[in-house]
Amino acid sequence: MWTGKKSWIALLNSTEFFRADRGHALLILFNLGSIFVKRWL
Repeated sequence: MWTGKKSWIALLNSTEFFRADRGHALLILFNLGSIFVKRWL
């Protein structure tokens, strides 16, 4: 039961986490891509 200030704090935390998560996902994809390139070459 999220009410008032707590829900806003949770929302802000989730958006910040999503931004960080997207950055990490891009790094992971880049690393996987380089591994596949090395394997195919």
